Amino acid sequence: WCYLATYTKLQVVFLDVEKTRMKILLIEDDQSTSQFLSATLSAQHYAVDAIADGLSGLELAANWNYDLILLDVMLP
Repeated sequence: WCYLATYTKLQVVFLDVEKTRMKILLIEDDQSTSQFLSATLSAQHYAVDAIADGLSGLELAANWNYDLILLDVMLP
């Protein structure tokens, strides 16, 4: 849980950190690049779903809400 106080309204709000983390879909076929990006983004507290092919990425994007999609434009 994260404690957030807004002083202008004198209101205290409790946020579930898991629900407020930015969710990222990473579509990258190069395993080393994918692992590096996933580890780097996860270390910054982003929720990352990594997938290696475009069709699976499209399926995930259609079924889940992502804040950002990182797509390798040179997928085979």
